Amino acid sequence: MGINLTEIGQKVLDNNTNAANVFRRMYDLHYNPNSLDVEFPYIDENGNKQITTIPNIAKIQDILQFKPVETINVSTVEELKKAILACNYKRFEGNIEIVLADGVYTLDETLYLRKCGNWDRWLVIRSASEDKTKVTINMNFNGIMFECYDNVFLRTENITFDGGVDYTNMTQDEANKNIREFCQLHNNSFLTNWDSGCEYKNFALGITAFYGSYAYVNGSAKPNIFTEVQTPLRVYELGCLVADYTQMSVNPTASDNHYTIGIDSFGGYVSAQYCNVSGFVNGMACGRNTWFVASNSTVTNCKASAFLSYRGNEMIVDNSIVDGQGRTQFGLRADNGALVGQNVTIKNCQFAFSSINKGFVFAPNSTTSNNSSRAADAWQESVIDIVNLNVTDGTTDVYSQEGSIVRIFGSNATTGSGNENSWTVNGCVYK
Repeated sequence: MGINLTEIGQKVLDNNTNAANVFRRMYDLHYNPNSLDVEFPYIDENGNKQITTIPNIAKIQDILQFKPVETINVSTVEELKKAILACNYKRFEGNIEIVLADGVYTLDETLYLRKCGNWDRWLVIRSASEDKTKVTINMNFNGIMFECYDNVFLRTENITFDGGVDYTNMTQDEANKNIREFCQLHNNSFLTNWDSGCEYKNFALGITAFYGSYAYVNGSAKPNIFTEVQTPLRVYELGCLVADYTQMSVNPTASDNHYTIGIDSFGGYVSAQYCNVSGFVNGMACGRNTWFVASNSTVTNCKASAFLSYRGNEMIVDNSIVDGQGRTQFGLRADNGALVGQNVTIKNCQFAFSSINKGFVFAPNSTTSNNSSRAADAWQESVIDIVNLNVTDGTTDVYSQEGSIVRIFGSNATTGSGNENSWTVNGCVYK
């Protein structure tokens, strides 16, 4: 095949690759208070590439601590609608707060936000009691709860958002006819919900970042919680997502009936760290022009793949745990994509590592245990390189077919199979 996957995998880890560069930018934005503002490319509504500058996240945190220049108190749905309308196309002199009294606010139409704020002037929607169990915004229609266009800078705090649909036993067709979504971000809009204490439940779709927009859904003190949201987080067309400490779970029965996915990236940048993801068809997936970094996360009880890279993309999975609980088919899978999984523990799956359709997996310093079929499985001119693999349960066989290669170095794996294949165990090549 002429592919040295060890070298390719190392390059993916180097700073010269897109994925590593994005990770470093995310790190600067997120954790380094002394870093400079960061430039990100995005595609505008006309399909043209643009550049936007994102201030350091620490600066945004400081700005949101400023006393608001205007506070709008609401206690009814109609007052909430009027407050949103009053903020659209308004020149913000500083932060504006919409403060919700305790109660349930049932929407019968989408709340549209247009040109609200700037990097240093934010619209904050929060509960007066700072208790998410006392303030709920729900909806009685199929569609989108919040839709943000053209430079909207939004934060929500201590609110429960309820789509109102139980998708668990729906077929795919039924689910498609009842799409309810929390929020879409378009055209350089920004949702920043770190330590916001919000909960999202009973939606088909959670938050989607399009067209150079940004979603920061993170924070360890008050993490964002998605319960029975069929696809909590999505990135499309060079959107940007930071998801740290986020909790996402769906009933596995729903994943048996229709397609669910924890984080779905289809063209953009993703940094997901310290996340807990459970019950989906695919836990985290990147496809088509995506740069995805996942670290220190736990993915459990997914149906197909815990981590999936497809259609020629780069995905890094670092210091994470996959527990298939006897249900997950693939721990780490590359389908015509590149996936680097370092220091990953994969247990209770069918296959720990899988590569198909000219994909390649590079997995240094990983551990597998109690996987029912194979440690590594490669098909259709694919490559898997595993360095310093620790197999703790004796499930050590590997399989490669159709011009594929599996190479396992410095490991205790001892068996392999397949025809028209080549595979290596402890430096010995068998054909």
